[in-house]
Amino acid sequence: MALHITARQIRLTAVIFVSLLAIWLIMGHFVWTNVNRHGNKIVVDYYFIAPMSTDNAINMFNIVSEVPNDNVVYNPTWVSPFHLKLIIDEHNYPRGVQYSYTFKKAPALIPPFSVSKTGKFLTAVNPELVSLSPTKNAPTSGPIILNFNTPINEESIKENVSCDVNGSLSPLKNDFTKWRFIPEKKLNYQQSYNINIHPGLTSKYGKKSSDKQVVNFTTAPELKLVECYPKNFSRSIWLSRNVKLTFNQPIASATISGKSLGKVHIENNIVTYVPNRVFLPTSNYKLQTNVTSRFGEKYNYTLNFNTTNLGNNKWIEIKAGSPCSVWLMQGKKQQQQVDGWFTKDIDKLPTVTMYETDRGWGTKSAETNEKLPWIKLNTDILIHPTTHTGKDNHKSLGLPKSYSCILLPSAIVDELYYDYPKGIMVIVH
Repeated sequence: MALHITARQIRLTAVIFVSLLAIWLIMGHFVWTNVNRHGNKIVVDYYFIAPMSTDNAINMFNIVSEVPNDNVVYNPTWVSPFHLKLIIDEHNYPRGVQYSYTFKKAPALIPPFSVSKTGKFLTAVNPELVSLSPTKNAPTSGPIILNFNTPINEESIKENVSCDVNGSLSPLKNDFTKWRFIPEKKLNYQQSYNINIHPGLTSKYGKKSSDKQVVNFTTAPELKLVECYPKNFSRSIWLSRNVKLTFNQPIASATISGKSLGKVHIENNIVTYVPNRVFLPTSNYKLQTNVTSRFGEKYNYTLNFNTTNLGNNKWIEIKAGSPCSVWLMQGKKQQQQVDGWFTKDIDKLPTVTMYETDRGWGTKSAETNEKLPWIKLNTDILIHPTTHTGKDNHKSLGLPKSYSCILLPSAIVDELYYDYPKGIMVIVH
């Protein structure tokens, strides 16, 4: 039996297809909005042609502010499947900004229909300055931050904002609600300055201020170095000393650089520089110090000092750790570097300058037939070789009793015993 399709049926099918497509386009891409401001809240009503899934559609909704990193606080409520009410809370600043919203395939109640729509809205407000930061102890080189309630027109702020001194105004990280004032010249210490906001200041969206605002700030005191160790141009500074700088105000950051590498520690108004290794004897050090206080004041200082003269004497440097780093030194020259092991917890190792008080040999061990040399320090610490068994039994090895031991390779202890004169100096840090 032949299937006959008439021209009328083809036209009817085409009309139905086009109608369904039109309905889909209208239902899926048309959303009406109504925006109103009530004090610090914005009420946005979204009206849909298609009944929406009130459980899932809001999950496919997103809204962002034009202000970078501004978290939009809002509360959505479904009045009906055709009506979504959104309340945006602008209790905190900024206000009167432009918002961009997106519905991305938000599901309707009629499968497979969904709604995709993007749009923007704003409710402009009159501009005003809401805060100045800081108002006390402001940095004499700036910046001073002016925080407005709404984005400000760039040309208007140049015409309607002035200070007692010349300077420049620029938006902070493309946020036109926050403006950075940088004075043209360094300001005086501990002096008050006014910033004037004149009537006619215009927001980004054309609203103008009608009142004059005058705000003031006071600059910080001068950052001064009140104490320094070692003092500049000091001589015969001991090798294990740290550099300590004391200022008249709390410090935010500091760098200290020179031929000696080290770490900087900040505690309130004190900056301490701890070298990675002790200073070399008979050496000159120039340390460049760059300090910034919590008030933004800067201080640059070059510290110059000379260290103790040890001549050509042999000595040992030990840096506490697991293992310890051990350097055999002669004068300012490094002879060898090896690892050493402290036999107690490393925090029990005194970080002081020690001196040899005695040296000798142990008795032969019955287990290993070893006979070990030892060197005793005035901190009751014994330096001796590691054993083949890894044990540190002084009784079986015939070693003197001691508080603890520093174990070194056998060849190194032999060198210390035979080649280093009695009274060896050991600096531990």
